[in-house]
Amino acid sequence: MHFVNVRNRAQVKVCKDLGPSSSALAGQNFTFTVASPGLPNATPVVQAPGCVIVGNYPVGSTVTVTENLDHGPGQPGEFITTTGEG
Repeated sequence: MHFVNVRNRAQVKVCKDLGPSSSALAGQNFTFTVASPGLPNATPVVQAPGCVIVGNYPVGSTVTVTENLDHGPGQPGEFITTTGEG
């Protein structure tokens, strides 16, 4: 027999929700950085409003989620503008 000690692992749910006056942002993609010491960073893209499941992290580890302001080519950046009224 071969026994291996393995820590329980879990995933992180990253969501982008919109406020009542944010309908112009519906359908836009938002990029996040998910970081945990000793593991590679993940960069999930979430279409608002919505969620994605990320990673395979040891239970009890520290995970930091940050929304990126630069969303890549063709994606909204720090300031999102729309045309039209309102």
